[in-house]
Amino acid sequence: MSKQYDNELKVMIAELYKSGIKAKQISDDYSIHDSMIRRWSR
Repeated sequence: MSKQYDNELKVMIAELYKSGIKAKQISDDYSIHDSMIRRWSR
């Protein structure tokens, strides 16, 4: 079963990524795979 993330978290993570923080850093901080972070920020 896949893990569900709420929209508020997705938006916050996408904004962090778009602000210039590397996906790897966000991934380490929030335990979310870096490819998922890139997908959310499209």
